[in-house]
Amino acid sequence: MKPTRLIIGSVFLLVIVLVPTMMWLNRRSATTLQPASREEIRRAIVDGGEYLLRQIEPSGRFVYRVNTNPKIRMANKYNVLRHAGAIYALGSYLSLFPNEAAKAKVLAAARYLVEHSLGPVPGQKNLATFWATPEKLDPTKFRQHSKLGGAGLGLVALLSARRLDEQTITVAKLGEVGAFLEFMQLPDGSFYSKYFPDQEGRSNKWTSLYYPGEAALGAALLYAVDPQPRWLEIGVRALGYLAQLRRGKGTDVEADHWALLATQMILPHLSRLEKSPVNQQELIDHAKQIVQKMLAEFKSIPPRSPAYGGCTRDGRTTPAATRLEGLLAAYEFLPESDQALKTEILSVSQLGAAWLIRSMMTEGPFQGGVPRAISQVKKGQSPESIREFNMRSSEIRIDYVQHVISALIQLDAILARSNP
Repeated sequence: MKPTRLIIGSVFLLVIVLVPTMMWLNRRSATTLQPASREEIRRAIVDGGEYLLRQIEPSGRFVYRVNTNPKIRMANKYNVLRHAGAIYALGSYLSLFPNEAAKAKVLAAARYLVEHSLGPVPGQKNLATFWATPEKLDPTKFRQHSKLGGAGLGLVALLSARRLDEQTITVAKLGEVGAFLEFMQLPDGSFYSKYFPDQEGRSNKWTSLYYPGEAALGAALLYAVDPQPRWLEIGVRALGYLAQLRRGKGTDVEADHWALLATQMILPHLSRLEKSPVNQQELIDHAKQIVQKMLAEFKSIPPRSPAYGGCTRDGRTTPAATRLEGLLAAYEFLPESDQALKTEILSVSQLGAAWLIRSMMTEGPFQGGVPRAISQVKKGQSPESIREFNMRSSEIRIDYVQHVISALIQLDAILARSNP
């Protein structure tokens, strides 16, 4: 009996010791992701910025996308809207790390946008917009059109480039693009999504979540260099419409980061309008709805998941980066009475930044690039969807990188104030 008791006692003691130890080890492995330091953030900003600069060809066009897996063939696509977004991010990058050679490259990208996309609107006086290029570079299957989001982001891009060199484009020409946004806006503050010059003109047959926020941001930034009330009114009416549309829906709203970025630009000027369709508190309440939605997405990822720090279980990087852009914009304008919410935003953002930095390529020709996802997946709706996701998981596109460095630049600015 004694040996049996000894064995039982030993096993019991082992369980008492091992179970807490294993639990501690599990917790420790689950929390290996630590908030990103400023040094890590700034190093990643440089890597990402230099990656985007390397993608600018002598013509000013970007190498739009690559795949780190050489066995995967890439379709020959291009997207002017994302070209504009990359210029916007690089403008912010150069404000942190000025460099004449890099500046010349960004200005070449801006010239490409002007020469290959910016043009008048047929039949409309003093209106200009950014015309989409054939995404598959096959003009025979392409119908000319302008996207509202392309006009908004094109405006944002050229305003960024103009800060580098005022000769890039005149304020008057930028005003023609602002007039196009005004032309595309409906009386209730919403917008038409596309413009087709050959037949129906303004069209809402297809809509995009992000276009109104992109248009509002473009109008707000135009107001900063050309303080005509009409530009501010475009942005305010757009945000007022979105706030009314989402009112009472709690967190059952879209994760609209562009609306948050536009709100950050518009709030300081809101009192300048004689009659505003929306007041400051309504814009802040709308922003808080989106913020709570975004935070819930980040918190839905369990700590033991490889996707912890991101906001989707499949480990896609861009949803996390765009949400961080929106959250950090909100951090800047939320009042001090929302300090608890601001603290949560900063905590989530520092973990999210660490996760995104971990996803970056750290060496070789793709250094600074950000793949579409952190890894391949084993589950999906169908074998075809799994295969498609996995083929694209190693893809790097300029907008994937753009959103990451834009978010990191915002976070760095906030941390610099608290810990210079």
